[in-house]
Amino acid sequence: MRKRTNIEIAYTLLKEKGASLAFYELWQSIVNEHEYSEAEGHNLISKFYTALMMDGRFVNLGDNIWDLRDHVLFDDIDLPLSEVYSDLEDGEEDDDDEASEIAYFDEEESDDTESKGKEAAPDEEK
Repeated sequence: MRKRTNIEIAYTLLKEKGASLAFYELWQSIVNEHEYSEAEGHNLISKFYTALMMDGRFVNLGDNIWDLRDHVLFDDIDLPLSEVYSDLEDGEEDDDDEASEIAYFDEEESDDTESKGKEAAPDEEK
């Protein structure tokens, strides 16, 4: 009998159960099936979490609760991108002053060209 991968175990468990599960419950099922030692479990848990995140069949519903994408409507997992990708901590404000300090490539290039032209001019006179 072939050993199932950790992802196969998680997929089968969620499919048979038909309901979402906490990550820890999924991991405990895997540890029990493979009979991992505590040390093995500590070494493999991050690999399993990464595999779960990368596998498109699974979706994190929030609070580390997982389900199969087939079981969840898209509208139920849609997160506002403004909350997900915000670089600001709660209470911080966006500083518009920084935008005015950005040096654009064209401006730098024209400044360099002008200064080189001025430096080259004295050499040409000699």
